[in-house]
Amino acid sequence: MASARKKTWTKTLPTGKKVRYRSTKYYAFYRDGAGGQGRKAGYTDKKATLELARRLEVEAARKAEGLIDVSREHRKKPIGEHIEQYRLSLQGRVSAKHLAETMRRLGGIIDGCGFRTLQEVNTDGVSGYLHRLRVDGCGPRTCNTYRASLQAFMRWCVETRRIERNPVGCVKPQQEADDIRRERGTFTPDQVVALINASKRRPLEEAMTIRRGKRKGQQCAKLSEPERERLERLGLERALIYKTLALTGLRRGELSRLRWGDLVFFSNKQAMATVRRESAKARKAQQVTLRADLAEDLREWRTLNGEPGNAQRVFRVPGELVKILKRDLKAAGIPYKDELGRFRDVHSLRHTFGTWLGETDVPARVAQEAMRHGSIELTANRYMHPSQGLTRKAVESLPMLPSPHTGGHALQYAPEHAPQYAGTGSGGCQSVSADCTEPAEDAPVNSLQNKDFGREKAAYVAACQKAGDGIRTHDVQLGKRPGTAFRLAAKLMLSAV
Repeated sequence: MASARKKTWTKTLPTGKKVRYRSTKYYAFYRDGAGGQGRKAGYTDKKATLELARRLEVEAARKAEGLIDVSREHRKKPIGEHIEQYRLSLQGRVSAKHLAETMRRLGGIIDGCGFRTLQEVNTDGVSGYLHRLRVDGCGPRTCNTYRASLQAFMRWCVETRRIERNPVGCVKPQQEADDIRRERGTFTPDQVVALINASKRRPLEEAMTIRRGKRKGQQCAKLSEPERERLERLGLERALIYKTLALTGLRRGELSRLRWGDLVFFSNKQAMATVRRESAKARKAQQVTLRADLAEDLREWRTLNGEPGNAQRVFRVPGELVKILKRDLKAAGIPYKDELGRFRDVHSLRHTFGTWLGETDVPARVAQEAMRHGSIELTANRYMHPSQGLTRKAVESLPMLPSPHTGGHALQYAPEHAPQYAGTGSGGCQSVSADCTEPAEDAPVNSLQNKDFGREKAAYVAACQKAGDGIRTHDVQLGKRPGTAFRLAAKLMLSAV
């Protein structure tokens, strides 16, 4: 039963006399929902404290029956207590680095907005903070990481019934494609070969290079045989790291945590690698196919390491691999930043893997599976960079228009892309007239104008027709066929009848 009384206690003085003290304010005593007794400091007025005790007892009973909002108490607690509970819930589920970055961004946006409790979190404050980040020079990707950390925390609060709904769920992410701060370039096959060769020999060459004196710059320093073997082994390991990154598309963190037990070598010189759940970015186990030559290199590397156990790591990937790559690029004569302002860093090898898949006409779905992406759009739009060679080849296949300086009316094609019906014109190119209705003046009479023209024309028309095409004219139906050369040839034949 609810009651109100003052708190009393006894204190012994230095003289040995015991004095009984009584609090100046009353305390509210009430029954909680579990059958126990609760206590809370009240007021100096006994009636007011008794009313508080009765109200607390009613609320405890309603809470026990599920008739009261349990999140009301959570909303009034300091938000720092909830963040600490959130941090404890993430421990063991994510890496230490991810946890530290999440807490840093979450603390930054909470302090920047001035939120003290969960009920103070609102959309306007978060949007204003993200806007201030952009004004201070942060890119859209950085702003999205802050937003994602806050959204994950608020979703956890909803799941644990600390709040009823996510108050910042309507804050939309910013478009990262509109402002990419660090555009990554790709490597050509020749550049990757040069990088592998340079990284293999650079540790030994740098150790043998004299840094001062008359022989400065000469590679004549004396090294012991164990030191020479260690440097050669280090160069071989770096070369294998670059080759593995370029031919598998693994991320640096995934490669650094790859163990020999994750590799499976088959009898037909093939191999598979498993990216474990705790190593993968998507937090699920993924399979990576290894090419035959890379599998053979890994077999030899395992032999050189004395057949290590399954728990040992395949490579000792250094933490400063980005800086090491810069020096290897310089030794290979490859610029770290190309003429278009794109950077070649460690992750560029993953972009190179995706670009090479696109250049080999691999279906987009297969490329997505090889890249281990969640969407085809990410693979096609972000990781497949059209190379200059393919772009130039596509541009060179366009019709060769006459030059305004020299005049002329002929429409020309490059020899490898010329229509089969046209004759050879001046300059080694084949030409047709501008309106494409008759051969050019300098074109010889071809096989379409001989006595077998009718049979060849019928074969062309029959090849273009399908069921139901009789309701359309041949001219319109032929226009549906892909390929410029095919349409021009068919149009010429029909006009020549």
